[in-house]
Amino acid sequence: MLPQASDDDGRVIRDSGTSRPAAGPDGRNGPKPFILPDKGASSHAEDCKKTCRLLPKGRWFDAPSFFAGGSGLNVTREKERMLGEARKAALSYQCLVGRTTRIVCDDGFEVAIRWRAENFAHLCGLDYYADDHRRRSLPARRLYVDLLARKRISPKRVAPTGDANWLKAKADVIAGAFELDKAELVVESGNSRVRLYFGGSAWHLGLGRDDNGLYYPKSLKKGPTSDERKPGTSLHYVRSIDLLS
Repeated sequence: MLPQASDDDGRVIRDSGTSRPAAGPDGRNGPKPFILPDKGASSHAEDCKKTCRLLPKGRWFDAPSFFAGGSGLNVTREKERMLGEARKAALSYQCLVGRTTRIVCDDGFEVAIRWRAENFAHLCGLDYYADDHRRRSLPARRLYVDLLARKRISPKRVAPTGDANWLKAKADVIAGAFELDKAELVVESGNSRVRLYFGGSAWHLGLGRDDNGLYYPKSLKKGPTSDERKPGTSLHYVRSIDLLS
């Protein structure tokens, strides 16, 4: 007795019992292909999962165009690069943590920015995890603390906070983003999530505002600060920057 064939789900494919060969795809006698019952169209998300499992680990650039915005971005490489640049940036950020920066502009416009350790990871564009499978997230301040401690951080334990392409742009500028003497401009933002942008020609920091009325660094973007100005608002040119206790 011949062994019974089964499909991928383990279901037995039984012989119909007829002695007459079934018609083939061209209408002639021949084996008829077995077609599993339709379970419904697969979702786009499920297709993505299946494709990811077939790719070599860490090789996002081999993925179809819907991964990483179709840019062919190697996410693992960009995470490694960001971790290196963030380590440099943490040394500059260390001089600001727990302190307030007061910015005074030529037209009298003033901004006070409070710098906190827990804001650093988001400026890097990274979420930090306790395990390689990224199931247990760590407190926001831990990335900053571990970088300063010179702890080796595996790229498996970080993930882009948002679009992976933003990570690449942030890595280009973060090492110099906390050298505040290079900041030239403050603008009112056209982005509803950010109140103000502050920076120079190469980078700018988006500022949020806390319940005490103090601004804090909420985002980091590459490019001129003036590009973020809300239409109809003024450009505020920086006159002085003071670091307070």
